[in-house]
Amino acid sequence: MFIGVKKSIVMVLSILLVTISPTFTLAQSIHYETPFDGIDYSRSDHIRIFIDGQELELDVAPRISGGRTLVPMRAIFEEFGLTVNWNEEDRTVTGEGVGLIVKFGIDSNQATVNGLVHTLDTPAMIVDGRTMVPLRFLSEVLGYNVVWVGDSQMILLSKEPIIEWRYGGFEAAKPYREYEYMYYNGEVTSEFRYTGTFKDVQHIDLYDKNGRIIPNVPDFKVNEYSYLWSNKSPFEGKTWWIHRDQLEKTRSISVISESEGMEQISMVQLEAYETVGGYVRITVREHLFDLQLWKDLIGSPDSKYASAINPELFDETEIPAYDTILRVTVGEGLEGYIPLKGLKGTIVEPDRESIYTYLEKDPTTLFNWDRMTWNRLDRELPWVGMTSDMLLVKLKESPDQTAKITTEFSVLELWVYQHEYGDVIYYFDDGVLVNMW
Repeated sequence: MFIGVKKSIVMVLSILLVTISPTFTLAQSIHYETPFDGIDYSRSDHIRIFIDGQELELDVAPRISGGRTLVPMRAIFEEFGLTVNWNEEDRTVTGEGVGLIVKFGIDSNQATVNGLVHTLDTPAMIVDGRTMVPLRFLSEVLGYNVVWVGDSQMILLSKEPIIEWRYGGFEAAKPYREYEYMYYNGEVTSEFRYTGTFKDVQHIDLYDKNGRIIPNVPDFKVNEYSYLWSNKSPFEGKTWWIHRDQLEKTRSISVISESEGMEQISMVQLEAYETVGGYVRITVREHLFDLQLWKDLIGSPDSKYASAINPELFDETEIPAYDTILRVTVGEGLEGYIPLKGLKGTIVEPDRESIYTYLEKDPTTLFNWDRMTWNRLDRELPWVGMTSDMLLVKLKESPDQTAKITTEFSVLELWVYQHEYGDVIYYFDDGVLVNMW
């Protein structure tokens, strides 16, 4: 059973606990059992009244008038141990107890307590033939503490301080324990206790459009992030045909070998997975941050990840795009990983001066060229007779300058590529290369 806890005792305990340790709480050492433990805080369609934890059964529902709760006179007087008297002549109702006489006048904003006059916010009144009296005034006159729980539409009454434990939420970190806050006469305190319930939490990776990741965000915290973050990576599910030169330049593909662990794929191996013209189909299966994978694939010694051991340290921490990793399928079935920074200049921060470093469609459907032509583009220098599209695919750069002359018979174009060692000029007649120097 609950033994009344005086306010002064609670205050002294709280002061002592704060003095001893800022992380030690009353709720962790003392679990008050109160008459109000176990009451149902779910909202009802009518006002409920609890006296020392027991719900008062009323034959007429309480009602609100002028911001005050009115309750049926006879039921509440008898619950409080008062004898009820009704005077029809002056339309007053009197409750008498040991050393106490309380009198209400119907529709009067005055009441008397042992002969002393008190002004009421809301008068007693007759509703549907039943006399209704203001509960708070009567309760306080009788020495009761009164707490109104608006979200639940309930009133709590007790002559002892009203101590409750109300739902507080779940911890923001593992193991996500449910806790309750202690309320003292309707006011929340800093004391809390665990209920023994654990939240079944799903963890979600959040992404922005540039490839940054916030890993392992608990599902109940996702809404705390702005609209810039989504649970869908901008890369996942995408397929590109990326030219071998881009992959070779960054040495960025690694694959998990069933027998030997993480291995770098050589360019010789990669050729077996090419479509045509040096293009390799890459399909992104997953976009992730994994500490051990980061060490295996990127492993910058001056990074904050280099000396880290516990991957959970980076949960809910923003990971830069270039420290994230793509799990991919290469060609028809080779499974591998590509650090996102290895694709800079292609799918990530595309180089505006470069073109055809990657394609979003199968090159065999994008250009109607036979395989021999694709092989020449991949292996040979530019040749007379190739088209302007072929030259662009071959060089993967747009010209620095162009000049066009349209005649009655053809369209003549000069493309100039500027290099440190000198300019290279290509001369086209109706889109076909006829000379270069």
